[in-house]
Amino acid sequence: MSGPLRFAVEPPAQDPARFADRYDLVRLLKQGNGVATYLAVDTTTALQVVVKIFDAHSVHQGMRARFMHETRVLRELSGLGVCALHDAGQTDSALYLVQQYAPGQPLEQ
Repeated sequence: MSGPLRFAVEPPAQDPARFADRYDLVRLLKQGNGVATYLAVDTTTALQVVVKIFDAHSVHQGMRARFMHETRVLRELSGLGVCALHDAGQTDSALYLVQQYAPGQPLEQ
């Protein structure tokens, strides 16, 4: 993918590739239903991570419940085959989850 990054959720104006003052968004992995998933770099640890961003402007009660449920489940799970949850939070424009990055083919392939 070449050219400028396009974001499902507008990142802060001071750094167009930085999200939540910590994550440098590298590329869009998947987008749909008000959720965008990016490969990113955690600037505090230099680790590659996956940032899943739920657009707060289109978040309805059902999506907020889905976000909370997914966060609780991911915090409880650990072990082989499960990407660890590193962070979860909210900005002015989005809810987000940050998970361990596991390189390879997407599960739907």
